Amino acid sequence: MVEQTTYRWVTAGILTLVLVLIGVVLYINGGFGLDSSSSARTVVEEFGMQMQTVALLDANASSTMASAYGSLVTSDLLQRWQEDPENAPGRLTSSPYPDHIEIVTIEKQGRGYIVQGEVVMMASTGESGRTPVILQVIPENGRWLIAVYQEPNVGEE
Repeated sequence: MVEQTTYRWVTAGILTLVLVLIGVVLYINGGFGLDSSSSARTVVEEFGMQMQTVALLDANASSTMASAYGSLVTSDLLQRWQEDPENAPGRLTSSPYPDHIEIVTIEKQGRGYIVQGEVVMMASTGESGRTPVILQVIPENGRWLIAVYQEPNVGEE
């Protein structure tokens, strides 16, 4: 009887140790089956949807950027755009306007991702063009944030 009880405790201890080790390995390797590229994709898609809400020539552009982009971009990038709103992404005119970002590729680079896509411009008649864009998405303080946004005619950050 004592041998059987000891055997059960040893078995339970070994099983617990194995489960803890599996959990640690999964945590270190980026999560429990979650694809971090999908988190990067989500941030870029949310950012693309917010672009139409930021009127760059408006006197309140800086505060609008903070509320629209603040949870999606690094504080350094946001600050640069607030200091120079005309070279930030957003709406320059009422039409056409940036409707969303369509992602073409996502590639792992270092701790983050390089995302290539196209800003889809819309007008009252429908799609009115596309502008290529490259973004760098990095993990910062437990969140995925855009650290670099580059498109033609918009300042490189």
